Amino acid sequence: MVWQRYGVHRATRRGVVYVVGLLLVIAGAQVGVAGWWYARAWQERAQFVEAQRLRAALLTFRPSDRAGLAEPATAADLAPERSVRTNPSRCAPLTLLGERPPTDGQSWSGINGSPAQPVRLLTVRFRDAAAARREFAAKQVALLSCGSVRLMFAPFDQPEQRFEVAGRLRLPLPTDDRLRYALVAANQKRYDFYVRRYANTLTWSYGANESMPKMRQEVVDDLIDRLRKMSEE
Repeated sequence: MVWQRYGVHRATRRGVVYVVGLLLVIAGAQVGVAGWWYARAWQERAQFVEAQRLRAALLTFRPSDRAGLAEPATAADLAPERSVRTNPSRCAPLTLLGERPPTDGQSWSGINGSPAQPVRLLTVRFRDAAAARREFAAKQVALLSCGSVRLMFAPFDQPEQRFEVAGRLRLPLPTDDRLRYALVAANQKRYDFYVRRYANTLTWSYGANESMPKMRQEVVDDLIDRLRKMSEE
């Protein structure tokens, strides 16, 4: 009888230890998540890209012999109705700058590579990093769920064109800050897209020449590196 009670007490103590240990693990995880969240919020506030900083970065991120041309884009310039029309509508994030209009933006056009190839990119600013993150996540979801799209281009007086979506095989992660995909027409004409998220911005570059994606990606990455360095100065 004594041994039986002793065994019960040992089992009870072991259970209490397990429960306490589990609670400590959960509490530690909560503290870790909270710490990560506050650290990320602090970093995003420090990295917030104002219009002046974006302008300065676009004027200085390339070598002087390839400085290119930066031009402002207003909210009216970036309005969705001035863009391509996409069906089904759930796939629109693949072709729109954002589901909600950005605050403003800047375009850049120049050259890269050898031999030199033309590059054009567009960076749009949102009110905060959370808004940019939501727009980027919408593109991730659309890339997973849309195998094809039908597009109508301005001035919207021609029939829709069907495009297959390429580059959908990679499973996106919450920590991702870039997307690569392509829209391929029936005649094999291909539009390659590269999108980078940084702080409260999204930067787009796309083109129809299949030999150029790497050249465009390098320019976008150079701009993001310049913005990051400016936030640390």
